[in-house]
Parts: sequence; C-alpha cells; structure tokens
Amino acid sequence: MAASCDSPLGIFYRSISSIFDGWTVLQLAVHHGYGGIHGREKASWMVDAVYNWFQDNDGIEPDELEGFISEILDNEFDTRAEDGSLLSISKRICGDFDMCKSGSHAVVLQSIQEAPKASLDSCQAAASQDTEDTDDAPPHEHNLHAMMGNIEMSTNDGTPVINGFNDQEQPSKTESPKPETDDDGWTTVTKGRKK
Repeated sequence: MAASCDSPLGIFYRSISSIFDGWTVLQLAVHHGYGGIHGREKASWMVDAVYNWFQDNDGIEPDELEGFISEILDNEFDTRAEDGSLLSISKRICGDFDMCKSGSHAVVLQSIQEAPKASLDSCQAAASQDTEDTDDAPPHEHNLHAMMGNIEMSTNDGTPVINGFNDQEQPSKTESPKPETDDDGWTTVTKGRKK
C-alpha cells in the first residue's frame, strides 16, 4: 500500500481490510486451511490485490469486482461463495471507494470502526443431512461450499449471520442471474471483467 493511512486511498485500503476481516466465508476458508499454510498471507494479499485493481482501473462495478474476488477465492482458497455475500461485499467496497473519492471519509471511517469481525467461535456445526460425505477423505479435500451447507451461524447475541456476512445488508435476489448447471453437475458463470 503506497498511500498513508489518513489519506482517502489509505482509508479505502483500511475499508477493504475491514470488510474482508468481517467476511465469514473468507475467514472460514482461512481458519480451515483452504488457502494452505499461507492462508493468512493470501487473505492479506487479497486486500492489496483489490486495492491495486481499483488503482489500475476506472469505474469498477460491483459485478466486475465480484468476478475478480470470486476468481481469487477459487484460485487461492479453492472456495466458492455461493451465498450472495460476495456481491454484498463487492457493493460495499465499491461504495466505500466512491465515498473516499468524493471526500466522504468520515462515513467510511465510521463504517470501519463499526464493522464487526467474523466471529468463527459463534459458528456452530449443524447435523448433516448429506449421507454422501461419509468418506474418510481429509477435511482439506472438501470444498468450503460443502462445509458451509452444514453450518448454522449466529453471533454471540443470537443474531443470525446472513449470507455469510455478519451484517444487516442483504443482496437483492433479483440482481444475480440464475446459473445453469451442466449435465455433469458443474455450474458455469461467465462475466466480463477489467484488466
């Protein structure tokens, strides 16, 4: 990061870091070792990658950022966020960038201070209804999506974690197109992206 912490770009960088720290999907992937032994470093690198992507491109839209982060999540953590939280955090990051760019630093700083951290201690495993996952494969061979399907999340005060992000913001159900599943069970989603 080249900008000072109090500059608009520095505040934007801190905002990205804060959002990723509160994103349950990413923090569960790191916690369960889906990024390998360098998972924490990869999560920190993601902040740099997103920050630099905004510096290198103009007019990034939330769906473009969603595709960019999704690719990183898949490549670096072998993880897919299929709960809608990825679009939600993409909108927040783009919104924070716009606010920093327009001089509304106080609003962004306030959201950084109020942003919750992902509370993995409050995630409780629910009884699995999937009988196909009874093999003896090591946990690192299962993807996070399968694990997330068997987890109910709530905060310490009992508030549910919605869409993998401990926040009241929920993505609209009408904003993302329905993916189509191939005969082999794979879902292919293509999106245009910058740089």
